[in-house]
Amino acid sequence: MKPTHIPCGDDIDDATFAHYCKLFGYTPKNRRLTNDEAAELLGWKATTLEVKRVQGRGPRFVRVIGARRIQYTERDVIAFLGAGLTHSTSSEERATA
Repeated sequence: MKPTHIPCGDDIDDATFAHYCKLFGYTPKNRRLTNDEAAELLGWKATTLEVKRVQGRGPRFVRVIGARRIQYTERDVIAFLGAGLTHSTSSEERATA
């Protein structure tokens, strides 16, 4: 089975990031997000985000070297959300908003 590309912040430009932030009602903090903050932005429980991270099905993350702390860039979380935009529940194609 071919691995699915998980969108990341590298996939969107500044204008798209700003558009997605406005669309999702998010004001950028201009810093990395904690697991709890990223989960809240995604509308998930923190434990759900942890499970998806282990499964490789969540947004890209940063593991701080020498610590057990996991952080997320705002762009990666917003790009992940944006990739989920669709025109209909029966549509396999993703919208570009």
